[in-house]
Amino acid sequence: MSVSPNAGFDTIERACSQANAPFITRCQCGRLWNMTMKRGESGHPGCVRCSCQAELVSWSGTVIFNAAPVEID
Repeated sequence: MSVSPNAGFDTIERACSQANAPFITRCQCGRLWNMTMKRGESGHPGCVRCSCQAELVSWSGTVIFNAAPVEID
């Protein structure tokens, strides 16, 4: 699984093109997040924030993102 250097349009565009494929993104604070997406209801905007409160991804359409911290052994 590739790691995106930061969240943003390019990351989201690549994720959407891979039809629900999980991906890893890096917050500006350096923390890594496992991102997944699923279909949601139209017209329900939202966002996912890092524990440092930086926005990882936001949406306004029918795609909803979920994030879980990457576990490093």
